Amino acid sequence: MVDESKIVRSAMSFEEASSFIISVGVDFAKLDDAPSKLLSNK
Repeated sequence: MVDESKIVRSAMSFEEASSFIISVGVDFAKLDDAPSKLLSNK
């Protein structure tokens, strides 16, 4: 269980987020995009 105050809304879909998390360890270039993708809201 996670307190709702800890949830960060994202414009990424579940598939995009999963792919991003898996690729971060391999492709460090995507780290520059992380804040904008994770914190942007649609």
